[in-house]
Amino acid sequence: MKKKNGVIILTISMILTMGFVTEPFAQEAKKYPPYPDVWGYRLSIAEGISPGFRVGRMADGDYIVSYDKEKKKDGFYRTLWVTFFGGVNKEFEKDEWGKFWKKMGEEKREVEFSRWPKITLSDGTTIERYGGPASGRCDDPFDAYFKTKDKNSNDIIRKMFFYLYDKPVKDHLNPYCERNMHYNKDYYFKKVENIFVVHFLPLEDDTFLMLFEVPKSLLFIRFDSNFNTKRSDLFGKDIFGVDRKTFVDIRNKLKDGNDQEVNNTLSAYLKKIREEGKR
Repeated sequence: MKKKNGVIILTISMILTMGFVTEPFAQEAKKYPPYPDVWGYRLSIAEGISPGFRVGRMADGDYIVSYDKEKKKDGFYRTLWVTFFGGVNKEFEKDEWGKFWKKMGEEKREVEFSRWPKITLSDGTTIERYGGPASGRCDDPFDAYFKTKDKNSNDIIRKMFFYLYDKPVKDHLNPYCERNMHYNKDYYFKKVENIFVVHFLPLEDDTFLMLFEVPKSLLFIRFDSNFNTKRSDLFGKDIFGVDRKTFVDIRNKLKDGNDQEVNNTLSAYLKKIREEGKR
Protein backbone atom coordinates (compact mmCIF):
# COMPACT_ATOMS: atom_id res chain seq x y z
CA MET A 1 0.00 0.00 0.00
CA LYS A 2 0.97 3.61 -0.50
CA LYS A 3 -0.06 6.68 1.42
CA LYS A 4 -0.66 10.01 -0.25
CA ASN A 5 -1.90 13.03 1.72
CA GLY A 6 -2.96 10.68 4.50
CA VAL A 7 -5.27 8.77 2.16
CA ILE A 8 -4.73 5.07 1.60
CA ILE A 9 -4.33 4.38 -2.09
CA LEU A 10 -4.49 0.71 -2.97
CA THR A 11 -2.07 -0.14 -5.75
CA ILE A 12 -3.73 -2.60 -8.07
CA SER A 13 -0.51 -4.14 -9.33
CA MET A 14 0.54 -4.97 -5.75
CA ILE A 15 -2.82 -6.50 -4.90
CA LEU A 16 -2.65 -8.71 -7.97
CA THR A 17 0.55 -10.31 -6.67
CA MET A 18 -0.76 -10.75 -3.13
CA GLY A 19 -3.65 -13.02 -4.13
CA PHE A 20 -5.31 -13.10 -0.72
CA VAL A 21 -8.72 -13.79 -2.29
CA THR A 22 -8.95 -16.59 -4.80
CA GLU A 23 -12.42 -16.18 -6.25
CA PRO A 24 -15.38 -13.78 -6.15
CA PHE A 25 -17.97 -16.27 -4.96
CA ALA A 26 -17.08 -16.14 -1.27
CA GLN A 27 -19.88 -14.22 0.46
CA GLU A 28 -19.17 -12.59 3.81
CA ALA A 29 -21.49 -11.13 6.43
CA LYS A 30 -22.35 -7.43 6.14
CA LYS A 31 -19.13 -5.44 6.53
CA TYR A 32 -19.73 -2.07 4.83
CA PRO A 33 -20.62 0.56 5.96
CA PRO A 34 -18.65 1.91 7.70
CA TYR A 35 -16.50 2.36 4.61
CA PRO A 36 -12.70 2.52 4.62
CA ASP A 37 -10.91 5.62 3.35
CA VAL A 38 -10.88 4.38 -0.25
CA TRP A 39 -11.98 6.82 -2.97
CA GLY A 40 -11.11 5.44 -6.38
CA TYR A 41 -9.12 3.56 -8.99
CA ARG A 42 -8.01 3.91 -12.57
CA LEU A 43 -8.25 0.53 -14.30
CA SER A 44 -6.20 0.27 -17.48
CA ILE A 45 -7.76 -1.19 -20.65
CA ALA A 46 -5.92 -2.21 -23.81
CA GLU A 47 -6.32 0.22 -26.69
CA GLY A 48 -9.35 -0.50 -28.85
CA ILE A 49 -10.99 -2.77 -26.28
CA SER A 50 -14.55 -2.14 -25.10
CA PRO A 51 -14.43 -3.15 -21.41
CA GLY A 52 -17.97 -4.57 -21.28
CA PHE A 53 -18.07 -3.88 -17.55
CA ARG A 54 -20.70 -5.10 -15.12
CA VAL A 55 -21.22 -4.03 -11.51
CA GLY A 56 -22.70 -5.93 -8.61
CA ARG A 57 -23.31 -5.41 -4.90
CA MET A 58 -21.65 -8.02 -2.72
CA ALA A 59 -23.30 -9.48 0.36
CA ASP A 60 -20.75 -7.71 2.59
CA GLY A 61 -21.79 -4.29 1.19
CA ASP A 62 -18.82 -3.90 -1.16
CA TYR A 63 -19.16 -3.39 -4.92
CA ILE A 64 -17.54 -5.52 -7.58
CA VAL A 65 -16.76 -4.54 -11.17
CA SER A 66 -15.83 -7.01 -13.88
CA TYR A 67 -14.27 -5.76 -17.10
CA ASP A 68 -12.44 -6.96 -20.19
CA LYS A 69 -8.86 -5.73 -19.96
CA GLU A 70 -7.36 -7.11 -23.18
CA LYS A 71 -7.67 -9.80 -25.82
CA LYS A 72 -5.59 -12.94 -25.33
CA LYS A 73 -3.72 -14.85 -28.03
CA ASP A 74 -6.51 -17.43 -28.23
CA GLY A 75 -8.97 -14.66 -29.18
CA PHE A 76 -10.81 -14.65 -25.84
CA TYR A 77 -10.80 -11.68 -23.51
CA ARG A 78 -8.88 -11.47 -20.28
CA THR A 79 -11.62 -10.52 -17.83
CA LEU A 80 -10.75 -9.13 -14.40
CA TRP A 81 -12.79 -8.26 -11.34
CA VAL A 82 -12.10 -5.66 -8.68
CA THR A 83 -13.83 -5.00 -5.37
CA PHE A 84 -14.01 -1.29 -4.60
CA PHE A 85 -13.46 -1.23 -0.84
CA GLY A 86 -11.74 -4.60 -0.50
CA GLY A 87 -9.26 -3.59 -3.19
CA VAL A 88 -8.96 -7.06 -4.70
CA ASN A 89 -8.23 -7.31 -8.43
CA LYS A 90 -8.15 -10.82 -9.89
CA GLU A 91 -8.73 -12.59 -13.16
CA PHE A 92 -11.81 -14.73 -13.73
CA GLU A 93 -10.94 -18.35 -14.27
CA LYS A 94 -12.41 -20.20 -17.25
CA ASP A 95 -16.23 -20.35 -17.11
CA GLU A 96 -16.24 -18.50 -13.76
CA TRP A 97 -17.52 -15.18 -15.17
CA GLY A 98 -20.78 -16.63 -16.49
CA LYS A 99 -21.50 -18.55 -13.29
CA PHE A 100 -20.80 -15.53 -11.13
CA TRP A 101 -23.09 -13.11 -13.00
CA LYS A 102 -25.82 -15.73 -13.27
CA LYS A 103 -25.73 -16.03 -9.47
CA MET A 104 -25.72 -12.23 -9.05
CA GLY A 105 -28.71 -11.96 -11.37
CA GLU A 106 -30.65 -14.64 -9.52
CA GLU A 107 -29.99 -12.83 -6.24
CA LYS A 108 -30.89 -9.47 -7.84
CA ARG A 109 -27.58 -7.96 -6.86
CA GLU A 110 -26.33 -6.90 -10.27
CA VAL A 111 -26.52 -3.10 -10.51
CA GLU A 112 -28.88 -1.80 -13.18
CA PHE A 113 -27.69 1.76 -13.64
CA SER A 114 -30.77 2.91 -15.52
CA ARG A 115 -32.68 2.61 -12.26
CA TRP A 116 -30.72 5.52 -10.83
CA PRO A 117 -30.96 8.50 -13.22
CA LYS A 118 -31.33 10.39 -9.94
CA ILE A 119 -30.12 9.54 -6.46
CA THR A 120 -31.37 11.00 -3.19
CA LEU A 121 -29.18 11.37 -0.11
CA SER A 122 -30.38 11.16 3.50
CA ASP A 123 -30.62 14.96 3.91
CA GLY A 124 -32.87 15.25 0.86
CA THR A 125 -30.11 16.36 -1.51
CA THR A 126 -30.61 14.96 -5.02
CA ILE A 127 -28.04 14.36 -7.75
CA GLU A 128 -29.40 13.94 -11.24
CA ARG A 129 -27.96 13.51 -14.71
CA TYR A 130 -29.08 15.95 -17.39
CA GLY A 131 -28.54 16.22 -21.11
CA GLY A 132 -27.32 13.47 -23.35
CA PRO A 133 -24.98 12.48 -26.17
CA ALA A 134 -25.29 14.27 -29.49
CA SER A 135 -27.34 12.31 -32.02
CA GLY A 136 -25.36 13.53 -35.02
CA ARG A 137 -28.01 16.09 -35.99
CA CYS A 138 -27.90 19.49 -34.32
CA ASP A 139 -27.83 18.39 -30.72
CA ASP A 140 -25.40 20.19 -28.48
CA PRO A 141 -22.29 17.98 -28.04
CA PHE A 142 -21.61 19.75 -24.72
CA ASP A 143 -24.94 19.22 -23.03
CA ALA A 144 -24.26 16.46 -20.48
CA TYR A 145 -23.92 17.48 -16.85
CA PHE A 146 -24.93 16.60 -13.30
CA LYS A 147 -27.11 18.81 -11.12
CA THR A 148 -27.19 18.76 -7.34
CA LYS A 149 -30.25 20.21 -5.57
CA ASP A 150 -31.00 20.64 -1.88
CA LYS A 151 -34.14 19.27 -0.24
CA ASN A 152 -36.04 22.43 -1.31
CA SER A 153 -35.07 21.87 -4.99
CA ASN A 154 -32.61 24.77 -5.02
CA ASP A 155 -29.66 24.31 -7.36
CA ILE A 156 -26.36 23.80 -5.55
CA ILE A 157 -23.95 22.50 -8.19
CA ARG A 158 -23.96 21.84 -11.91
CA LYS A 159 -20.93 19.78 -12.85
CA MET A 160 -19.61 18.69 -16.26
CA PHE A 161 -16.94 16.10 -16.95
CA PHE A 162 -14.57 16.23 -19.93
CA TYR A 163 -12.07 13.91 -21.55
CA LEU A 164 -9.05 15.58 -23.18
CA TYR A 165 -7.68 13.57 -26.11
CA ASP A 166 -3.93 12.98 -26.46
CA LYS A 167 -4.29 13.63 -30.17
CA PRO A 168 -7.20 15.31 -32.01
CA VAL A 169 -9.66 12.91 -33.65
CA LYS A 170 -11.19 13.84 -37.00
CA ASP A 171 -14.97 13.66 -36.78
CA HIS A 172 -18.05 14.52 -38.86
CA LEU A 173 -19.59 17.95 -38.41
CA ASN A 174 -23.05 19.01 -39.55
CA PRO A 175 -22.49 22.27 -41.49
CA TYR A 176 -26.24 22.96 -41.56
CA CYS A 177 -26.49 23.44 -37.80
CA GLU A 178 -26.86 27.10 -36.97
CA ARG A 179 -23.72 27.17 -34.86
CA ASN A 180 -21.65 25.72 -37.73
CA MET A 181 -23.10 27.60 -40.70
CA HIS A 182 -20.08 29.91 -41.00
CA TYR A 183 -17.51 27.17 -40.50
CA ASN A 184 -17.71 25.93 -44.13
CA LYS A 185 -16.49 22.39 -43.45
CA ASP A 186 -18.21 19.08 -42.84
CA TYR A 187 -15.58 17.85 -40.39
CA TYR A 188 -13.70 19.07 -37.38
CA PHE A 189 -10.93 17.83 -35.10
CA LYS A 190 -12.30 16.70 -31.79
CA LYS A 191 -9.96 17.58 -28.94
CA VAL A 192 -12.38 17.34 -26.02
CA GLU A 193 -15.32 15.09 -25.28
CA ASN A 194 -18.13 15.87 -22.86
CA ILE A 195 -18.44 12.59 -20.97
CA PHE A 196 -22.02 11.34 -20.92
CA VAL A 197 -21.58 7.63 -20.29
CA VAL A 198 -21.07 8.06 -16.56
CA HIS A 199 -22.84 5.63 -14.27
CA PHE A 200 -23.43 6.45 -10.63
CA LEU A 201 -24.92 4.78 -7.59
CA PRO A 202 -25.48 5.81 -3.98
CA LEU A 203 -23.63 4.45 -0.96
CA GLU A 204 -25.02 4.37 2.57
CA ASP A 205 -23.01 7.30 3.98
CA ASP A 206 -24.17 10.09 1.61
CA THR A 207 -21.27 9.50 -0.75
CA PHE A 208 -21.69 7.86 -4.15
CA LEU A 209 -19.70 6.00 -6.79
CA MET A 210 -19.25 7.09 -10.40
CA LEU A 211 -17.87 4.94 -13.20
CA PHE A 212 -16.24 6.75 -16.12
CA GLU A 213 -15.49 4.90 -19.35
CA VAL A 214 -12.86 6.69 -21.44
CA PRO A 215 -10.28 5.48 -24.00
CA LYS A 216 -7.92 2.93 -22.42
CA SER A 217 -9.31 3.37 -18.90
CA LEU A 218 -12.16 2.81 -16.50
CA LEU A 219 -12.25 5.23 -13.58
CA PHE A 220 -14.17 4.12 -10.51
CA ILE A 221 -14.44 7.13 -8.16
CA ARG A 222 -16.23 7.97 -4.95
CA PHE A 223 -17.60 11.51 -4.37
CA ASP A 224 -19.38 13.37 -1.62
CA SER A 225 -22.52 15.42 -2.26
CA ASN A 226 -20.42 18.42 -3.39
CA PHE A 227 -18.54 16.35 -5.97
CA ASN A 228 -15.41 16.33 -3.83
CA THR A 229 -13.17 13.26 -3.80
CA LYS A 230 -9.98 12.33 -2.00
CA ARG A 231 -8.72 10.86 -5.27
CA SER A 232 -8.37 14.24 -6.95
CA ASP A 233 -5.11 12.89 -8.38
CA LEU A 234 -7.25 10.92 -10.85
CA PHE A 235 -8.36 14.24 -12.34
CA GLY A 236 -6.42 16.94 -14.12
CA LYS A 237 -4.56 14.78 -16.64
CA ASP A 238 -7.14 13.58 -19.15
CA ILE A 239 -10.34 13.74 -17.04
CA PHE A 240 -11.58 17.10 -15.79
CA GLY A 241 -14.54 18.24 -13.70
CA VAL A 242 -15.73 21.75 -14.60
CA ASP A 243 -18.61 23.82 -13.26
CA ARG A 244 -21.21 24.17 -15.98
CA LYS A 245 -21.35 27.95 -15.49
CA THR A 246 -17.61 28.15 -16.22
CA PHE A 247 -18.11 26.24 -19.46
CA VAL A 248 -21.11 28.37 -20.51
CA ASP A 249 -19.14 31.56 -19.82
CA ILE A 250 -16.26 30.28 -21.98
CA ARG A 251 -18.56 29.41 -24.87
CA ASN A 252 -20.52 32.66 -24.68
CA LYS A 253 -17.34 34.65 -25.28
CA LEU A 254 -16.65 32.93 -28.61
CA LYS A 255 -17.31 34.58 -31.94
CA ASP A 256 -19.33 31.80 -33.60
CA GLY A 257 -19.35 28.97 -31.09
CA ASN A 258 -18.97 26.35 -33.82
CA ASP A 259 -17.87 22.89 -32.81
CA GLN A 260 -14.24 23.45 -33.78
CA GLU A 261 -13.98 26.78 -32.00
CA VAL A 262 -15.45 25.33 -28.81
CA ASN A 263 -13.05 22.37 -28.99
CA ASN A 264 -10.03 24.60 -29.50
CA THR A 265 -10.93 26.97 -26.68
CA LEU A 266 -11.97 24.32 -24.18
CA SER A 267 -8.89 22.23 -24.97
CA ALA A 268 -6.65 25.23 -24.25
CA TYR A 269 -8.50 25.88 -20.98
CA LEU A 270 -8.12 22.26 -19.78
CA LYS A 271 -4.44 22.15 -20.76
CA LYS A 272 -3.89 25.29 -18.70
CA ILE A 273 -5.50 23.58 -15.71
CA ARG A 274 -3.21 20.59 -16.26
CA GLU A 275 -0.09 22.74 -16.40
CA GLU A 276 -1.07 24.66 -13.29
CA GLY A 277 -1.61 21.38 -11.49
CA LYS A 278 2.01 20.36 -12.17
CA ARG A 279 3.41 23.40 -10.38
